[in-house]
Amino acid sequence: MKAVMYHYVREHNDNTPYFKALNIEDFRKQLDFFEQEYGIANYEDISNLKKGILTTKVYLTFDDGVSDHFQYVFPELVKRNISGIFYIPTLPYVQNKILDVHKTHLILGSTEAHKVLETLNTLILPEMLEHHDEFEKETYIYQTNDKDTLRTKRILNYYLSYKYRSQILSLLFEKFVGNESEHVKCFYMTTEQIEYMSKNKMFIGSHSINHPVFSRLNEAEQKEEIIESFKFLNTICNVNTLKTFCFPYGGSASYNDITLKILEDENCDFCFSVDPFDIDEHTFELKKQHLPRYDCNQFKFGQCR
Repeated sequence: MKAVMYHYVREHNDNTPYFKALNIEDFRKQLDFFEQEYGIANYEDISNLKKGILTTKVYLTFDDGVSDHFQYVFPELVKRNISGIFYIPTLPYVQNKILDVHKTHLILGSTEAHKVLETLNTLILPEMLEHHDEFEKETYIYQTNDKDTLRTKRILNYYLSYKYRSQILSLLFEKFVGNESEHVKCFYMTTEQIEYMSKNKMFIGSHSINHPVFSRLNEAEQKEEIIESFKFLNTICNVNTLKTFCFPYGGSASYNDITLKILEDENCDFCFSVDPFDIDEHTFELKKQHLPRYDCNQFKFGQCR
């Protein structure tokens, strides 16, 4: 099987000229390509993963719970009688806030990256940064970013201490994007939309509460991110029917052995990281809590325009 990861799937918006998203027309073309070359997993195929039964098809996964997934993705999957797994971070529903990771996307989508980096460098001090060599080597290796975008994303997502990150991002967001409350209303799917998709042969999984880099958290913090996110999602729909999780950011640097043990203890049926490899029965058994997943940009029609 091939697990494939998507984030934003939408039409072009002049208000965010630099925003990296897969155009909906290219998404449809990629689905056509997958159907012709491999086949795409349906509801039964995904359900059977609980039993460890795999096919050679493509399994579609969608991260972050953004409104694109209900507006553009869901209708397309229904039309084709195929299913997907939608991984939802829960903080936006509890606190009515945009996650820091998405503030970064909106900031870089609204403004040229070199201008963002210049402003960021005026706001941070050396003591605010926590440098880790593995983040330099192992992050964004499957993405195409210019040097200023790459540097900005690494600082905000990996190096900047969580003690300062929200404050710095709020300043950048206000300067380059605008009022957060005006954007949060339409950025994510509603709980009603999530419930509706769940009732119509889509699967809902956890993407943590706050979308952190798990390897930067202690054990208690990791447990809270995993356990409480599942608890909240279960108030919307029954996610225990197929209990699945995917790591924020992904890649081996984003989690550790503590994370894998917690997921195993919580009886997750399977979880996804990010690595461009197929999954066979042996891999599924050996790496059940950190299965490889392709980015959609590694296949035909999957690149941002």
